[in-house]
Parts: sequence; C-alpha cells; structure tokens
Amino acid sequence: MSKKHMIDKMFFAGGIAFCFCALMLFCAGCRSDRATPVTPLHIGPYLLPFGSEPATTYGLAWGLWSENTDSCGLFIPILGTTFEGRNYGLTFSPVCGFTGNSDYYGIAAGILSPPDHLIPGRRFAGGRATQNGISIFPFEWTSRTNGLSFEVVNYEKEFNGIDLCLFCAREGKNNGLQLVVWDGNGTNEGLLNGCQIGWFLRSSVQGVQIGGITYNPCVRDGACLDLGILNWGLKHGVQVGAFNRTGEGNPLQIGLFNFAPDGNPVQIGLLNYNPNGFLPVFPLVNFSTK
Repeated sequence: MSKKHMIDKMFFAGGIAFCFCALMLFCAGCRSDRATPVTPLHIGPYLLPFGSEPATTYGLAWGLWSENTDSCGLFIPILGTTFEGRNYGLTFSPVCGFTGNSDYYGIAAGILSPPDHLIPGRRFAGGRATQNGISIFPFEWTSRTNGLSFEVVNYEKEFNGIDLCLFCAREGKNNGLQLVVWDGNGTNEGLLNGCQIGWFLRSSVQGVQIGGITYNPCVRDGACLDLGILNWGLKHGVQVGAFNRTGEGNPLQIGLFNFAPDGNPVQIGLLNYNPNGFLPVFPLVNFSTK
C-alpha cells in the first residue's frame, strides 16, 4: 500500500470519527435537572423538551430547542428557546419565549416572541416577563421592555425607552419615544409619557404626538401637543393641524378648521365652531363665553 493511500485512509477514518463524535454531542441534548451542576456548553437537538426542568447555561446553548434559567451566554437554537429566572447574553432564535417572571438582559433577535400563555411548559402563569436591552422581533408579545425594540407587529404591556414598530398596541404606562405607522390601541388603557410619531395614532399621550391622524383622548389629566393633519379628541393642551376636533376639554386649537361641539377651547383658524362661543361659528378667533 502506497504512502498516499495510507494518508487518504487515515483522513477518511478521522472524518468518520469526527462526524460520529459530533452526532453524539448533537443527540446528547442540553436539558438538565436544576440540581445538575452548571456546565459551560449545552449542545443538543431538543426535539421535545417541554415538561422538564430547563438548563442552567454559562457559555453556549445550541440545538433544535433550548430552555434556560438563570443563564449567561450565547443562545443560538435552530427552532426556538425559552427563558425563566434571570438571564444574560445574546439570543438569536426564530422563536423566543420569555416566560412568567423572567428577566432577560442583552440582545434578543428572531422572528416570533409569543405571549406567555402560548409557550408550552411555562412555569409562572400570569407573571411579568421583562426584556432589558435590544429586542428585534417582527412579531412580539411582551409584558415589559426596557431599552430599544424593533417590531412589525407588537402587543406590549409596558415599555421604557425607544420603540419602533409598524403596527402596535399598548396598555399600561409607557415612557419614551415611539415611532409607529399604525397605532392599534383600541382600549385607551395605555398612557404614553413622552413622544409618539407615526401616521395613525390613537393612544393617550402626555407629551407630544405627531402624525397624519392623531386621536388622543388624554384619559388622564395630562396635557399634550398634537401636531397632525387631523387631530381628534384632545382634552388638555394644544392642537395644531388642518382639522382639529376636541372632546370635553379646553385645549388651544390652531388650524384651518376647528370644531368643539362639547368643549370650551380657544380657537384660532380659518373657520371656528364652538356652541359656547360668543358666536357658534366665527372666522379667525373664537372662544367660550359660557
């Protein structure tokens, strides 16, 4: 047998051995009992991981699916991952669930972050999951986000920081800057303290609201500056736009057409309607006298 043929066989045998070891590692799985000592590397397929205790990982977690609690590291499963407890690191996962009372610190990116009640094997029903850092999910449902988030469709209980989304709905108290094309908040339960910029906006805002169409019920007693083509419903503050309509409030309206069928504003515009004004309809300036 020639030396070349011997070397070729050695390489072939080495390749077979390497593939066999890699397959054994891949099939080993990375779920563990909570009592199992922390390990630096978790590699496994996670075909059906639900119903057992998640792994505690310091290092790398990889496979088809990964469940983690009180972990720190890089999480890159093929299908998805879930987090409980306190977790730190980088997550790149198509499906990423933050269950119950989990706290995640770092960067999380993927396709879907489902609501807690749709995550199989969740441990803390009714909890409040919190994401801290940078969140990038086209479709996301979260309890609380602190930091910077990017979404296409988003339903979020609370956020503090900067939020960029195509379609979103909020409830609870939110603080910061929101850039949104379509605000789908239909309950008026959400309150944004800060600035909201977009095309169709219908959240209660204390601060500044800038859009094509703004509907700001201001369900609480805070004031707001609404800048839009059509401004509707503001109770306290200033409306500046082509068409302004107020509810039961007393804002300042500046625009081409100002309407106040139920309020007592000061109006500056081409045409002003106020049934409580010195005249119900008057150009340039109108204000309530009753």
